[in-house]
Formats: sequence, structure tokens, C-alpha cells
Amino acid sequence: MLALTMIVKSSDDEMVLLQNCLESIHKHVDGIFITFNGQEDKPTKNTTGRIDKQEKKYGAVVLHTN
Repeated sequence: MLALTMIVKSSDDEMVLLQNCLESIHKHVDGIFITFNGQEDKPTKNTTGRIDKQEKKYGAVVLHTN
């Protein structure tokens, strides 16, 4: 079993990079765990929507920290 664990900033720019990463790796791992660290400004509605979409698409477990 192999899992991907990532710590990501909650920003629109990071969402693009995260999407590219998950698209290329999701077929090779058994689980995906993403923590958004909250060091950036509060996520916009656009960012939050992307997080939700990726969580559903890849079956990722998503956590938010402040």
C-alpha cells in the first residue's frame, strides 16, 4: 500500500499546481491525504470549490489547519 501525503497552501495558484500533481499521481497510489496549512489568506470561493472537487474526484482526505 502506498499513500500520498501533501501539505499545501490555500491559494488559487497552489490549486493549479495541486490539480496537475494529483492528475499525474492518483493512479499510482492507494490513498491521498492533503493538509491545507492556512498560512495564506483565507481561501476564496473559487479555491474552496476546487478543493471540494479534487476531494471528490480523487477520493482524497482533506484537512485544514490555521
